[in-house]
Amino acid sequence: MLRVTIATALLLSLTMTGRCDMTQKIGYRCFVAGPMAKIPREGPYTGEPAGSLHIEMARGEYESAQLVVEAGNRAVKGLRAEVSELRGEGGTIPSSCVTVRQVGYVRTVKCKHYPQDRIGWWPDPLLELPEVDVPKGKVQPLWVTVYAPRETPAGDYRGTITLHAQNAPPKKIDLAVKVWDITLPQRPTFRAMALDGLQTEACYDLLLRHRMSPAYALRAWTWLSPQEPVKRRADGTWDFSEVDRIAEYCIPRGMNSFIIAQFPKPGRGGFPEEYPPDFNQHFAEFLKAYTAHLREKGWLKLGIVYNIDEAGPRHWDRCKENYRLSKSVAPETPVLQCLNEPKGVAALAGHADIWDAYITQYREAGIPARLKAGDDAIFAICCYPSTHPNLFTDYPAVDARMVGWLSWKAGVSGFEYWSATHWGDNLKHLPHGYLESIESDWQAATFSCYNGDGYLVYPGPNGRLLSSIRLENLRDGFEDWEMLALLKKKGGRRAQELLRLDGLCREDMSFTPDPALLMATRRAVAEALTAGPGGDSR
Repeated sequence: MLRVTIATALLLSLTMTGRCDMTQKIGYRCFVAGPMAKIPREGPYTGEPAGSLHIEMARGEYESAQLVVEAGNRAVKGLRAEVSELRGEGGTIPSSCVTVRQVGYVRTVKCKHYPQDRIGWWPDPLLELPEVDVPKGKVQPLWVTVYAPRETPAGDYRGTITLHAQNAPPKKIDLAVKVWDITLPQRPTFRAMALDGLQTEACYDLLLRHRMSPAYALRAWTWLSPQEPVKRRADGTWDFSEVDRIAEYCIPRGMNSFIIAQFPKPGRGGFPEEYPPDFNQHFAEFLKAYTAHLREKGWLKLGIVYNIDEAGPRHWDRCKENYRLSKSVAPETPVLQCLNEPKGVAALAGHADIWDAYITQYREAGIPARLKAGDDAIFAICCYPSTHPNLFTDYPAVDARMVGWLSWKAGVSGFEYWSATHWGDNLKHLPHGYLESIESDWQAATFSCYNGDGYLVYPGPNGRLLSSIRLENLRDGFEDWEMLALLKKKGGRRAQELLRLDGLCREDMSFTPDPALLMATRRAVAEALTAGPGGDSR
């Protein structure tokens, strides 16, 4: 992932030199910031002046940083960025691998369930506009992302980002990228899932580029009978053609997990308080046919059966019956159990293969004991509990990136977020049904309160979807996890020392919310991975 250093050894990857030479002439200044900075819209901005931007990353990785333009006593008109190719001794990184997007702002509301530093305009959506104006006294961050193709030779690469404006001469900023001799796996090892989301190729593409599987894309049972993408024909045979189409699209692009079926929650959304007498028979017929098809295609190893979501005590007996039913038909397919009642883990021990636990309930729920017993676990974040880390728009961006690090610390193998596109009524608030301005009419609150909960992407024009600061930082943390996994494979005393993550995060899932420390730890991991013979002497 890209790393940014801020003129101190601790920030490591973004080095700034010089001040924008157009300050006096046109009244704007240029700065840089790292990807974990959420920059207020109103000036003045007190960051590091921009002259050059330095990034460090592995092959097959994305990393980001921010260029910040502050309009002083005069608006900046028609601001846009032009990127050159990056050249190094071993080759080039094409300009198409460098993107510059505009950081947009959404308005937050007061929420009584968690502390807020401020209410109002918060940065989050990443827009893809041809150009933007920066009003007098306002700040406009530009989100710079570099991707290092997997075949890129290790080494140093240099290019430029040129800022153009209608009322200012061009300004060139050096872009220096160091590519480590490290290659991340194309299909992630870490099992990150966005459960709900738009069932479109645009959504699949965006999530998969961010190392998240669109987990509901192949989910074919949630109620009393099969549903898309599986159909049962009138003659009783099964039609899996839509399954094949989606799987053949998503799996080569990195999908590493998906939900096959989900047991409905009694009493929720109109479902009966008790399962009908013939439920088990019909579900078994479906699961037998579906898993047989997935097994034939070689995809079954990616599938998961999702037991009753957030099951309370009154559902636990039914969860046990569901588990036995699933394993009797598809014994090799793991059953996932999501709980927001920590005592449920002990109550259902032996009746789940994967425990889906909220990060801050990890120890309270007894997940460490289940891992020792041979079970698997993944982490989750939701509006409850509203503790750190969380993915609220008005929480620090380091929270999102820490998800990968905390997952490594806890020994869990993945992460799920309940929805990527829970937009509520937002499309009605936008003049054309999508984001098209830096300050939009988007309503950030979900459930009238939780800012940003349940969505990680935004609607863009022509069916495109726009990423967010939160999603970018989640991906960075997932990529960090992959580097830690590579270091474990390499082994050695230095690896053991680093993999404890001492000082960064702790057994109780608390962490140091300092981006500089996280980036310093990341660089130390990269140095240990690239150390040659004798490099493990410490």
